[in-house]
Amino acid sequence: ELGFVGNSTKTTTTNSTKKKEEPKKIVKKKEVKGERSVAISWDGYEELIIGTVGYEESDDGKTSMSLELPNNDGSCEGTYLLQNGGKGTWLLACSNNMGAAGTLNWNDDGSVTGSGRDYKDKKVKFTVAKRS
Repeated sequence: ELGFVGNSTKTTTTNSTKKKEEPKKIVKKKEVKGERSVAISWDGYEELIIGTVGYEESDDGKTSMSLELPNNDGSCEGTYLLQNGGKGTWLLACSNNMGAAGTLNWNDDGSVTGSGRDYKDKKVKFTVAKRS
């Protein structure tokens, strides 16, 4: 109002009356954590990998996830990012120098299906169980 730079309050004049604008409220999303069953078909593994995937959603839309590989092959950590329309991307990095990335579909019932390729160009497909 007086020409100072960085003044944090704004005023507007309407019909000779001044109104102070209210600061915008920052609303945090409810933190979402949980575990769900997952089935993974990963070329190089003879059998389906069955386990649980832990997840934790953050305010920026990213979600972290983790899972254990069978036969003490290690653990994997990753993220997925959902976009409008139930589409998204995922990325996993594993302790045994394996990793993969791809796309996913978030279904109306809460189940998730995805596919992609690992670092050696092997196919990876997965299904995460619907919300219980």
